[in-house]
Amino acid sequence: FWLGPESTDEHSDWLIRRIVQFPAKPVRFYLSYGNFENEDDIVLPNQRFATALRRRGYTVCLTETPGYHTFLDWRLALEPALKAQLPYRDGLASC
Repeated sequence: FWLGPESTDEHSDWLIRRIVQFPAKPVRFYLSYGNFENEDDIVLPNQRFATALRRRGYTVCLTETPGYHTFLDWRLALEPALKAQLPYRDGLASC
């Protein structure tokens, strides 16, 4: 979430700046990061992005999972991510 079209390694939060420029849409977000991830590159940008989305009125599910940024970890996170996108039941999100 921190890299943008500038093609730089600096943490620019480019996507966060873009989100605030447009009207909010009726969508929900599921964000996940591994608890062994690099805090500066993965954890904090996810947290900042979730905060920015919530401030714009989006529903956001942000979870920390055991693991890293690998295909195996993504595979394990797929089921809860899909469930979080299902319609609400009994007024509660599945996050």
